[in-house]
Amino acid sequence: MPYLELQGLSLKAEREAWLSYDKRHEAISQFSIKVLLQLRSFSSNEATAWSMVAGAHHGRMHKSDKLDKNNLAHYVDDWEKAGTGIITALEQEFTTIPQIELDKSDALTFWLMGLTSVADWIGSDEHYFPINKGLDSPDSQKAAKLAVERIGLSQPEITKNLTFKEIFGFSPNAM
Repeated sequence: MPYLELQGLSLKAEREAWLSYDKRHEAISQFSIKVLLQLRSFSSNEATAWSMVAGAHHGRMHKSDKLDKNNLAHYVDDWEKAGTGIITALEQEFTTIPQIELDKSDALTFWLMGLTSVADWIGSDEHYFPINKGLDSPDSQKAAKLAVERIGLSQPEITKNLTFKEIFGFSPNAM
């Protein structure tokens, strides 16, 4: 029986990727996005911040010093090709991708990390986004709207001028 399993650490090792920083797709994505953005004239600081946002889509950042860049080289080349295609598709969909100044220590960076994690969680729901077939833009927008509504993140309907009891179903206490 392996040591980690004997010590009851298998799940912790898997969650924290102790054994495979070079195999974690979010770590590879973070490193590759940084390289790709720097190739597109983003400053090192901006490229680092944006790559942290994308790389943390499973809830944690990856330090590039933990990544052996030599082991990632073959991924970067393929990712750069795919990434360039993804960026081109995004620019076609949204007209242009603005170069927004972002620093890795900005509160906005961490807010965007959280948003990215939630978006990844929603977008990974195969009920709305089946992996065996792609969705065109109108269908993907409908699926996204439905997924967001079903988990309760849509804008609530607000009825004005209700009493406390009408809202909560009981009368307010003296406080």
